[in-house]
Amino acid sequence: MILSIPSITVIISGLFEKKENLKHEYALGEIFGVQSKNTFLVKLFSNRKITIKIFDFVEFIYSIDEKRTVRKDLVLDTYLLNEQQWIKVLTTSEITQIFGNKDSYENHIDDIVYKIEEVPDTKYLNTFMGIVTENSTIEKIKFIYNSKNSIKEGYLLEVKIGINAIYYQVIEGITKIEQLENKNETGLIIGEAIQLGTWEKEKAKFDPFGWVPDTNIPVIINKFFALTHHTAIIGITGSGKSVFSRNLVREYLKDENVKVICIDFTGEYKDKFSNLNPVEIIDNTMADEIFKEINANEVIISNNYNRETNETKKKKQEISIKLISQITLFLKNAEQRITIMDLPEVINTSEIFEYMRLFIKSLFYLAKKKSFGNKICLVLEEALTIIPEWNFAGISVSVKLSGENVPGKKFFPVFG
Repeated sequence: MILSIPSITVIISGLFEKKENLKHEYALGEIFGVQSKNTFLVKLFSNRKITIKIFDFVEFIYSIDEKRTVRKDLVLDTYLLNEQQWIKVLTTSEITQIFGNKDSYENHIDDIVYKIEEVPDTKYLNTFMGIVTENSTIEKIKFIYNSKNSIKEGYLLEVKIGINAIYYQVIEGITKIEQLENKNETGLIIGEAIQLGTWEKEKAKFDPFGWVPDTNIPVIINKFFALTHHTAIIGITGSGKSVFSRNLVREYLKDENVKVICIDFTGEYKDKFSNLNPVEIIDNTMADEIFKEINANEVIISNNYNRETNETKKKKQEISIKLISQITLFLKNAEQRITIMDLPEVINTSEIFEYMRLFIKSLFYLAKKKSFGNKICLVLEEALTIIPEWNFAGISVSVKLSGENVPGKKFFPVFG
């Protein structure tokens, strides 16, 4: 073993310095880890002289910081873990501005966290309402309420995300009891607020705010890779999912060996693809007959405590044979490239689910056994609305569905 005597001396000296630092009246604990660029985990000293709670302020010098900046942080959380007490702190430019770049203490020891007792009265703090917490979405946020300021249902809140100011309206407050340090019960209020949007002064109205940026950045995709894998197109309303899907379908049809089956209940696909001469994969008369048979079958199953009988199983096999014969005609006809399958206006019924299940099951059967030299692209418009969460396996499907992007686990201040 080769040891550096000067290095050992520095380490030992540092240990004694930190031990001496514990005598500091406002020393709370030591930085234990970094959860993100601006979020630190602090292990509290067991023999500290003061208490700490959510929304208190602290300051410290992070040993990795070459600039030796004294950071000002806000306490986000305090909890007990493995019989040790911890806090989580956040530093932002707004928090730094509160203190006007003035340090509360001198002779900081690296990674030792000190509680700030004297906090200046600023506009920022006078309007500070809390921190966005878990289980929040773009449409509805939940926040830990800062009880230093009054708030009521109906109040407007402002959340800054980058340069955008998004407004929310308070709809509810829920009082919870949390086990905090020293196992004492402390009341905690979780507020809920719904999004109004960003305020457009010229329009004199709120515009909904989404997590998809409004940019001209192109979407690039390998269409051959997308065709042989499950593909989901996800975005908020108006973000261009349907337009992108239709453009992708047109790209697929440039390949003579690709057949496209669109399942649609919006009624838009027939008009948008009218120049491609789409055909009906299931004859209308046949479709009506199948729906009646499925309806009768569902009644039998419902009356039998939702259990299958030999009669209902046999009927499903007969329906599948009819579907397979209709799908086969489409796949074998070289002139027919695209089919659009319109669903009835009434959706989300057991009959629709069963019809979809039997149709796709029959299609998968043919795709596995004999696709007549074709690649099959199945497009499901608003897939989350029209089908349940089935586990399709063993076949590649291109799926277009609707959904929303939600914020990741970041901390956003809320202002009233």
